[in-house]
Amino acid sequence: DALANVQAIGSFFDFAMEISDNEVLKTLDNFSSLTTVNGDIAITDNPSLETINGFSSIYEHHGSILIFRNEALKSINGFNGLVTLVSRSFFEPSGLSFNIGENKSLAHIDGFSSLITLDGVQGGAFMSIFDNPALKDFNGLSSISTIRSITHQFNAVRITNNATLENIDGLSGLRHSINSGLLEIIITNNPLLNNCCGLSQYISSGGGNITFAENGAGGGCTTEEILVCGDQRVSSFTLLNHQTHEVIQHFQDEITIDLADPKFSHLMLQANTSPQQVGSVEFNFDGHIRRTENGFPYQFILPQLTPGTHTTRADVYSEHQLKGEKGISRVATFKVINSATVVSFDVVNQARQTLMNLHDGDEINIKDPAFKTFLFRANTVPDHVSKVELFLNNQLVAVEYGFPYEVYGNPSPGDYTLEAIPYIKIRVIGNEYVPGTSLKISFKVVSEDPGSSSQLVMNDQSNEEELLQVGESPGVTIFPIPVDSELFIKIGDAAGKDPLITIRTIHGLTVYQDFYSKSQSINTLPLQAGVYYLQVAGHGGFQKVVKFIKK
Repeated sequence: DALANVQAIGSFFDFAMEISDNEVLKTLDNFSSLTTVNGDIAITDNPSLETINGFSSIYEHHGSILIFRNEALKSINGFNGLVTLVSRSFFEPSGLSFNIGENKSLAHIDGFSSLITLDGVQGGAFMSIFDNPALKDFNGLSSISTIRSITHQFNAVRITNNATLENIDGLSGLRHSINSGLLEIIITNNPLLNNCCGLSQYISSGGGNITFAENGAGGGCTTEEILVCGDQRVSSFTLLNHQTHEVIQHFQDEITIDLADPKFSHLMLQANTSPQQVGSVEFNFDGHIRRTENGFPYQFILPQLTPGTHTTRADVYSEHQLKGEKGISRVATFKVINSATVVSFDVVNQARQTLMNLHDGDEINIKDPAFKTFLFRANTVPDHVSKVELFLNNQLVAVEYGFPYEVYGNPSPGDYTLEAIPYIKIRVIGNEYVPGTSLKISFKVVSEDPGSSSQLVMNDQSNEEELLQVGESPGVTIFPIPVDSELFIKIGDAAGKDPLITIRTIHGLTVYQDFYSKSQSINTLPLQAGVYYLQVAGHGGFQKVVKFIKK
């Protein structure tokens, strides 16, 4: 507050004013009497600074302005009386810098509304707005018309790495002048920027040497598009949830919609126009559904989408009810998919414990006590879908609307097919469902003495860990015994690469089968308590069986 009466600050060689590293400073509201500054102004590294409202009486400033690394800074409203920013001296070789960067919370730059000229004299003039991740616009700079050095030195404008920047209307006052030296404009790495109409007058007045790269996808920032910016246009689209109005995704021309993804429900399309307020917008969905919006925001609740490709054209007009001059339209393309997939089958008991993973060609022995009563379970991605239809031998046997998707299996011995089809519901009224990717397998049901077909000699009375060894082998180590939830296995090199591991019940029923990898462990939680045999079959006739107990 004590600085409210300061009228002039001057320094020929260094900063005239440096406001830095003030941890609790929240506002800069004073300096209301300050009219003259000779020297650079730096406002940097003030972590709590939220607003800059002062400096409104400065008319001409000799020196650079740096507003840098103020993490909490939300707005710059000051400096509204500043008309000219000029290098401190005709002999100043470094020229003039006007830099606003790395202010993490800065959303708008509304100050500097009277600033017309950045004059680097003979050293060049440089304006840079960079690394402000919350910055949406810098419209407060739109009165700047000239960036120059009178000795035709290099001058530059850099707008880079502003993650949420939507337009560069702050450059709309800029004009090309043959007496201003070489001006290079670099607009790069602003991922949401798709409206560069702010440069239309500069390009129309003969300005060039502009670089655009890595800005918003789909256009809006090419010379060709900027040259037609005088027309009203649809610059991009936004997909929203029409119940919550939550933004799902911004896009330019094309978007993929997955019916199996819950976020793509209750869809509403918003046409983003330039300028923001136009006369009216007409939406035309797939050539037969039309809607007219006469006020901002211009939104259209999409009809229920089905798999395939759909389009919505948005036409813009200068007056209400599609009257007046028609602007530049844009077409949104929706590629609609249903990724719901049945990925596997399990055989489970009534306690919902997995007895086996059921693959194409597997056998189920119904004489095994564990399989006296069982269910088939279809596993889907995502885990929860709208419904699953289950078919046994091509006959519909169950329709399951809730997870888990199961059906009782009591087939007699024979050959069977099992098929499951997942569906996603797309209409509440009419109960319309869209099928996803199904899975169909074949399996066999047998009724045999559980041990009769086993290739292993299993001695239930033996207390020895090693039951059978064929050929030379260093053995197999498993631990812990008894096992609770996780069984660890170590196999010597004599078994070769990736030997096959099979776990069977004492009745010979296969409950696990997979190839071994080093330091492998097996989840034994799905196994019921009892005695099991683990077989290792490797290269060169390597074979080993060990017994273990599941608690």
